[in-house]
Amino acid sequence: MAPVVACAGVGYFWGRSGRPYDIAMVSTLVTTVATPCLIVATLGKTGLSLTALMEMAGLYAAVFIGTALIALAVIRISGRSPRVFLPAMLFGYPD
Repeated sequence: MAPVVACAGVGYFWGRSGRPYDIAMVSTLVTTVATPCLIVATLGKTGLSLTALMEMAGLYAAVFIGTALIALAVIRISGRSPRVFLPAMLFGYPD
């Protein structure tokens, strides 16, 4: 809980200081550094076996492939270009 309180404190004092806040830099930092670190730290602390992790990865792949096939069918039925619309339907893009 200490890291959360520390981050909240830094944000509070940064806002009170009146310094500019670069949202793009913070968003990039969080998505490229903090999120992977959180994932690795969480997986390192779990008591899951390699078999359970592999099962979850397989289920993720099955759901992703199923979603891709459904999206591809919808795109083809609508007459759109899969090259343009399939990535947009499978991966979220920031605003």
